[in-house]
Amino acid sequence: MIKMIEDTLSLDAPLKLLRRGQNLVFVARIGDTKKIIRVTDSKHRSKTALLEEIRLLNNLGCQLRFICKPQKGPQNKWIETADVNDQTKYITFFEWAKGQYPDLNRRNDVARIAKSLAQLHHETSIHPHRYSRRFADESPYFQIEPDSQYPRSFDVLDWWENLNKENRSYGLIHGDFNASNMKLYNGQVKLFDFDDCCYHWYDYEIANTIYMFMFANRKYGIEKTIEFFDLFLLEYARHKSANFENVEQFITYRVCLLNTWINNKSKAPLFIKTAEKEWIDELNGFIACYFDNFINALTSR
Repeated sequence: MIKMIEDTLSLDAPLKLLRRGQNLVFVARIGDTKKIIRVTDSKHRSKTALLEEIRLLNNLGCQLRFICKPQKGPQNKWIETADVNDQTKYITFFEWAKGQYPDLNRRNDVARIAKSLAQLHHETSIHPHRYSRRFADESPYFQIEPDSQYPRSFDVLDWWENLNKENRSYGLIHGDFNASNMKLYNGQVKLFDFDDCCYHWYDYEIANTIYMFMFANRKYGIEKTIEFFDLFLLEYARHKSANFENVEQFITYRVCLLNTWINNKSKAPLFIKTAEKEWIDELNGFIACYFDNFINALTSR
């Protein structure tokens, strides 16, 4: 497949695979410039959806310098099409981000990424529903299913169903804001991979960032997560208001969402659907640990 894509784009240098998942992500040199090349199956995203993503990133990139903007390919098109084994693949091009991935154990790095997230949320709150993207509360992907094994999940569902959608708290989010989707260069953030961009509560994206840190550091207990939680929220709030209690609730919601994906694969993303049993067991252990220990430490401090 890689050779077919190289031929489609008439590249002089070979593609280098960076990431495999819902999309294939490559880096390549086109002319004198390094570019990110993303290959998307038409079953995952329509061409219309990709064009809308390009439109929103071009607009956001004009206001926020830390957004990695789309770029045109060798044929001077925003999207190229390749047919691979009777499947249609869409090829999009993005600015290459220089720098290093942030270290979330460094206070300065945490402060910088919290500021960038607050600035992103502020900018999208100015233009509510400007882009054609999915709404989280209408998507099966974001619907949790309560589990009698974890009674708190019923409380979270009731809370979720009664949340207010107002412009200050609900709008366009990145959708996968974590350290692997950004770099730091000369002290500045460069943010990329908006494939999962959607309309959601801003407090959810804060919570999901904390959840991702908590999961990555699960073997070290909850203390590191509490320190990260407090610092991230403090720095975010310097630039945009946040609801502390909602963030706490959304962390539990996010754990419930993981539990739902495991128990109902029809709602799950690809990394859950294709996971080995050993990894699912690890995830179930994390969920149990959260409800047995972590949740009380987060909410009682």
